[in-house]
Amino acid sequence: MKNRKRILAFILAGFMSVTTAFQSTSAVVYATEGTEIAVEASSAASSGEDAVVDESLEASEAGSLASSEETSDEKEVTENPEVKDEALEGAEETKEAEKDVDKAADAQAEVSISTVKEVKEKASGEFTVKGVIVYVNGKNAYLQDDTGAICLYGISGLAVGNLVTAKGTYQDYNGLLELSGATLVENDTTNTKDYPFVTFDGDEIATLVANHDDYECQRVILKNVTVGSKADIGKSKVTLTSGSSSVLVYDKSNITKAFGDIEEGTKVNVTAVVSDYKGLQVVLYSDDSHKMVEVVSSEPSEPTDPSVIEIDDSVTLNIASFAGSDVSAFDGDLVVYADGTAANDGANKDHEITAYIGGEQTSPVYTYSSSGNSYSIIGSKGMKSGDYYQLTVSGKGYGL
Repeated sequence: MKNRKRILAFILAGFMSVTTAFQSTSAVVYATEGTEIAVEASSAASSGEDAVVDESLEASEAGSLASSEETSDEKEVTENPEVKDEALEGAEETKEAEKDVDKAADAQAEVSISTVKEVKEKASGEFTVKGVIVYVNGKNAYLQDDTGAICLYGISGLAVGNLVTAKGTYQDYNGLLELSGATLVENDTTNTKDYPFVTFDGDEIATLVANHDDYECQRVILKNVTVGSKADIGKSKVTLTSGSSSVLVYDKSNITKAFGDIEEGTKVNVTAVVSDYKGLQVVLYSDDSHKMVEVVSSEPSEPTDPSVIEIDDSVTLNIASFAGSDVSAFDGDLVVYADGTAANDGANKDHEITAYIGGEQTSPVYTYSSSGNSYSIIGSKGMKSGDYYQLTVSGKGYGL
């Protein structure tokens, strides 16, 4: 390389000498000698640069070779079907591997979902739960799964019936177990799964009172309970009773509307959600199939059927032996006043006789005719010796 440059310099110097010779011969000699000296000096000085240039050219040639090999590989993949198939199979394997990673991530996400029972047992930390929303009130949403129910606090935009995945931090708020700071992970608004109401009838209320933690955040129906006290209805509270058990109803929004016109002592059915604030309390609930409060109507008593009345014949009374047994003056009266020692003049009202046939009150006096004579007695038409007649005798004096 150094020799090539020197030859080039000589040629150039010679060209310059020929050109300049037209002007002066001495100048040509000087230029030629100066040029040769300059070229030699330049060649010596640039020997180091030539080495750098050579290395750069070698690197460039290596890069070009590599590029050429890559281009050749691509061309081989394109033109050679066997190579192309191998490349496609490699790409498919990569995609399958990516899918497996995604599936593993999804599986991991499923594993991280806890049941409500597990949340309550661990009672500390952050949890993700999945279940059906059974009650919503402001930022409180009650979520129920197959193991129980819990309050999601701080969440919004949910409706009863939504199938929800949510996460939050466990907290015991004055007895109410909740996931605080709850955030929504997934919401299925097309869900059709639901959980039934738990019914407690009459004395069964004692079971709810004793085990209310087991029913917390679940919907219940309290049947045949009594409105015990409305003293605090202005504070959104009403007390229900059944036997010796009592349940507090607390509801700021609905208490007056639900109980305002119902008197204490009235028997009712109540639909509610079990809650807790330093003890058991319930919040009123209603939907298309359930009323918050329904008064239990009193069933009318059926008339007494004399044919099924148990007769006590240990004590008998011969009514005809009454003094002054003629009671014709009272024929048609529903109440007959009588005295065992005086004529039945109705003056002594301490003793009365009433009669019922088939559960309906009737006159205890029966008047009939025999041999041209009229008789009025205590009895009933069609009676014969040995028949029983339902009589009520009040007072004393008849030896009863």
